[in-house]
Amino acid sequence: MDMKLAQEPFEMIANGEKTVEVRLYDEKRAKLKLGDTIRFTRVKDNVRYIDVQVVSLKVFRNFYELFTSSIADKCGVGNLSAAEAAGEMYKYYTPQDEVKFGVLAIGFELI
Repeated sequence: MDMKLAQEPFEMIANGEKTVEVRLYDEKRAKLKLGDTIRFTRVKDNVRYIDVQVVSLKVFRNFYELFTSSIADKCGVGNLSAAEAAGEMYKYYTPQDEVKFGVLAIGFELI
């Protein structure tokens, strides 16, 4: 499966600082299974990519619930509070889509 990433999260994955990607639990992500390969491509140039293997999948009702869980520190949110981290996700997703689909935390390892 292919997914695009902004430069900062892309670099955090490349550096091993981020091991969980957060996405809506939409139709595309509902097809993910443990052991699947994801290719993250950097949006900035669409040339650099990182391949990872899915090692965990956890569904949450919303971003806030995810960012108050024990895996929040693996999502690359730094020192943001759960509310701030959830707010950052609304740059990419609408609150309506969050309610409609729920949220997926994709745990992965570099391959």
